Amino acid sequence: MVSVTRAEGFRDDFATDPLAREWTHHGHAPMGVWDASRQRLAVAWDSNTPNRYCLRALPRELTRADDIRLRFRFGLDSIATADPDTTFPISIGFIRREQAFATNFFRGAGVNPAWGPRNVMEFAYFPASRSISPTLSATAIASHNLRWAMVNLFPFEIAAGSELEVDLRFTSANQTLAMSVARDGVPLAQGTTVLPVSFGEFRLDAISINSYSGDHQPVGYGGQVTARGWIDDLQVEFSDAPAVPLGIVFTAGVARLGVEAPPQWIPTLEFTEDLQAWLPLADAPVLESGHWHWQPPTASLPSAFFRLRWSRP
Repeated sequence: MVSVTRAEGFRDDFATDPLAREWTHHGHAPMGVWDASRQRLAVAWDSNTPNRYCLRALPRELTRADDIRLRFRFGLDSIATADPDTTFPISIGFIRREQAFATNFFRGAGVNPAWGPRNVMEFAYFPASRSISPTLSATAIASHNLRWAMVNLFPFEIAAGSELEVDLRFTSANQTLAMSVARDGVPLAQGTTVLPVSFGEFRLDAISINSYSGDHQPVGYGGQVTARGWIDDLQVEFSDAPAVPLGIVFTAGVARLGVEAPPQWIPTLEFTEDLQAWLPLADAPVLESGHWHWQPPTASLPSAFFRLRWSRP
């Protein structure tokens, strides 16, 4: 049986335990737990510990060719820095797991070829210090980490007990990163920045609440932060994957699976025999006459289900 999977996004109101569903942890210790009584995710950030993530994988990879939107509500119960002269961010946004889980990924290292972060689009909050005002920030970091794009809005302090609604967007048509924030339902701040061609590419494959390590910060700019708060009503939206049907085509009397080749998309054919575990087909597709073709392993799969996953080149 053949089906096509379309990816448009998802919404999670945390009415049930997300860690018993699509969400997971990465790092030495969990940073999020389900608050059953309030039906939301309780979160603890601590930059004194190694990188930790509470995350949900995306159905496909997102790039600059996609329209991307993240909305969520959150609040802080407490937040503190180790030194009044310094600060450090707490953040929520998109990552690429391959880079974020690497041993040389440090958000505080900034533009650093050895230790700097790669493939990020996130909302961050920097509590006040003697050197900067409390800042709301939207940040995009390219794959090669030497290009950053930021929207920094200040002074906007997040007081304990208040509720913020964050709307983070990337629009592919004009390559604009935008952020708007409301507090207790009242518009608080908004801003935009345009990613130039020289920015390069980003590739994102998970939505994540991030507790970044404070290691490898530049000398004289180091800071640490600890915070406790909550996340609720999280929504992720992005461009639709191509809506093209997978079908059977005959070439020289041989039946093969095939699909029309939409511009700027590459398909991966996945199969399952039990509708539980989906695996990618080992054989790469062949592009012929505007169509991708596969020869399914019918000898080893007397019956199977197939579906498509789309990604950008």
